[in-house]
Amino acid sequence: MLKYMLKILTLVLTISLLFVNTFLTKSVNYGATLIIIIVALIASFIIFGYRRVDRRDFKYKLLLVLGLTFLLQSMLYLIATKSGYSVNYSSIFKHYIPGKIVLYVFLITIVRELIRYLVVNTNTNKKIEYYILQALLIIMCVIVDLSIATKVYTFSSFTLIYEFISMFLIPSVAKNILLSYLSKIGGYVLTFAYVLIMDLYIYVIPVKPDLNMLLNAVVLLVFPYLVYNYISKLSIRRATVKKKEKKKNNKIINILSTIVFIILVCLVSREFKYSMIGIGSGSMTGTVNKGDAIIYRKYEQDEDIKDKVIVFRRNNVMIVHRVIKSYIMDGDVVYQTKGDANESQDNWLVEKADIIGIVEYRIPFIAWPSVLLGELF
Repeated sequence: MLKYMLKILTLVLTISLLFVNTFLTKSVNYGATLIIIIVALIASFIIFGYRRVDRRDFKYKLLLVLGLTFLLQSMLYLIATKSGYSVNYSSIFKHYIPGKIVLYVFLITIVRELIRYLVVNTNTNKKIEYYILQALLIIMCVIVDLSIATKVYTFSSFTLIYEFISMFLIPSVAKNILLSYLSKIGGYVLTFAYVLIMDLYIYVIPVKPDLNMLLNAVVLLVFPYLVYNYISKLSIRRATVKKKEKKKNNKIINILSTIVFIILVCLVSREFKYSMIGIGSGSMTGTVNKGDAIIYRKYEQDEDIKDKVIVFRRNNVMIVHRVIKSYIMDGDVVYQTKGDANESQDNWLVEKADIIGIVEYRIPFIAWPSVLLGELF
């Protein structure tokens, strides 16, 4: 029991020091972060001990991690051929930050993964004790992610809090859960491989895909599940009892989940003919309800959109309403719109340049998590 309490104390103390360094200091101190986790690594080595992991199928696991991460990054860079690229402000080739900072980030990442390896492979007598240790480890790793993040998050408004939770916190938790699993079944080499391609590439490659934040959030949230899904198949192959039908079903599920993921990324990216957005208001209730998602296709300039439900932008907000009339104004066509559930028409006119797309399909309910988060914050 005493050893277990020492393990808890080690993680809690590390979390506390990282929290103070990340949230309470006026500037990010990479050196302090590195010192804190080096001390934590030494303490972890003494208290948690070092155990070798099962190395069977390691080569295949490593190739799978490298292949899936490389495939995803290649797909994102391919999508960016349409959306464009942005310069990595942290690229060592462009000298946007000192090389010392890049070294700090790499060292911090290496030490963090070594701590993860020690914690996830420690011996505990009870499952609940193990789960508590792993939860504390995830919290520690998320704070480390935040301390070396390329963007500084502030919490001065509900919008910024929502952005932090949806764009950073949830994807970071998903990633770190996967990394703990990889460290458990293959060791720190697997986690190094994943982090190098998914996180640290920005310090090596001078440009990155200029994609919208929603797409990045979806990718970083869903992709860890796909990696886990494929790698866990290797463990199933070693099971004593194997049923052909079960193996066939698992293969079908993996293929379908991959297809759904690719389709979802393409729809959310808004870089292709068809895109998807969630509905956060009741102005179109009966046609499209609050909490639904809609799939729309890109608007062609010469299309007749009378009586069609369109997606357009007004004051940087995307609106989904129906076109009820058209007018000629200064030689150009403008449109009057109205929500099907609204009593009156909109008090503005929509120009062609503001039209994004035409609604084609409705998917009920799937946007509720996003809507609820938006209303909460």
